[in-house]
Amino acid sequence: MLRQRLIQKYNALDKTNQSGVALSLFGVAGWTLAIAMVYLFGQIFQQPAKINLTHFVIIPSCLVLVSMILNFFEYDKKWGVKPSRLTGFLTILHGIWGLYVSLQMNENYNGYIVLFLFSFGLLYLKTSFGFLPTLVFSAFHMVLALIMIAALKINLGTDEYIFFLFFAFYGGSSAFVNEMNRRRSLHLKSAIAQRKHGYEQLEKILFPHQIRNIAAGAAVESTLPIQQGFGCCVLFEVVDSAKIKHELAQEYIRDIFRLFSLQLRQSYEPGAQISNGYRVAEMNNKFVCTVGFPFHCPNGERPSRLSLKIAKDFINIFQENILRMDYYKPIPCSVVIAAGELEGFFTRGFPIEYQLHGEPLIKAEQINQMSKLARLNDKIQGSTLVIQDRVFNSLRSVERRDFMPIEIQEAHTQDGTNATIEKLYVQEIPYESSSSADRKAS
Repeated sequence: MLRQRLIQKYNALDKTNQSGVALSLFGVAGWTLAIAMVYLFGQIFQQPAKINLTHFVIIPSCLVLVSMILNFFEYDKKWGVKPSRLTGFLTILHGIWGLYVSLQMNENYNGYIVLFLFSFGLLYLKTSFGFLPTLVFSAFHMVLALIMIAALKINLGTDEYIFFLFFAFYGGSSAFVNEMNRRRSLHLKSAIAQRKHGYEQLEKILFPHQIRNIAAGAAVESTLPIQQGFGCCVLFEVVDSAKIKHELAQEYIRDIFRLFSLQLRQSYEPGAQISNGYRVAEMNNKFVCTVGFPFHCPNGERPSRLSLKIAKDFINIFQENILRMDYYKPIPCSVVIAAGELEGFFTRGFPIEYQLHGEPLIKAEQINQMSKLARLNDKIQGSTLVIQDRVFNSLRSVERRDFMPIEIQEAHTQDGTNATIEKLYVQEIPYESSSSADRKAS
């Protein structure tokens, strides 16, 4: 139970305090190696070492324990001190104490022990610490050693001279290496920041699974399906947008279309390429998307049923947000749903783009033109949801009952061709006034 609570407490710490706990345990390794080195030099010089238990075990253990407690219980936050500074201060105490007890060992090899502890102390420094800080650390260590040698009245021997010789080489070379590592680290951080920025910008124009696959070595042309598949086209249009005399009309419409895109990506799953829909085009007053292809419908939903839900969501989003414009008269919208085979492809010209073509896109535009004609003939009033007979037949009975058939046999489309539609079904959406919206909000 206690072990689990300690583990949970450790996992709850932030990274700096976790590093502080780890560095505290690092001190145990350092003192253990120091004791081992003392015994080793005693064997080499055939002069057994007399290790003081208080100097090499009790006091270092207390320093380790204090460091662990302060980091584990986050006293740095209570005192308003950075964890790194707290750990650094305790590490300096380890170094000073280690220098003090090492110089009091056998005079034939105490300089070698000091050299070992100095080398071990350099491990505490970050490799990106830089030239000057490393040099200052080394110089402080040497000056402190000279002060202690003088205070303890220790005779300078061969081992002390070797220590100072290696200090000059090792301290200087470490400072040079750390400076190179610091510059390399800064360059790496800059590269990482640039790469992160690049990914953030790519996420604005590509789906996450596309970025992931491209990073893994895939070509962009393989990140979306280029075969045929069944789906529905949902075409949303703001009716008579050119007649809206408001200086912020386009701002409101752009923001509404942004909400449409968010609605399409609500159920996006990168691994399975599942999403509510795929945005095909966003124009001045028109938003076109497909459902069921190139992304699969979530939870195995049928494209026709999901398209109806998305179309109604679009209408609700439009009505709720267009009211903020506080226009002097209602602004209707029109939504069309058509179903059929779709096919995806990547353009060959630069920059390449993923595009769709197929019957639903063509049918949706034809139906939209016909609904405009019906509106001119006063057959349709206000906001409307018009669906193809194939979509109507695929809906549940409870969903079909709100639609009424509309007889429009032929219409002249924008591309100059005549299109015959077997049967259309329309649902008129009542305009939501600002007063009704206020009552709904309350």
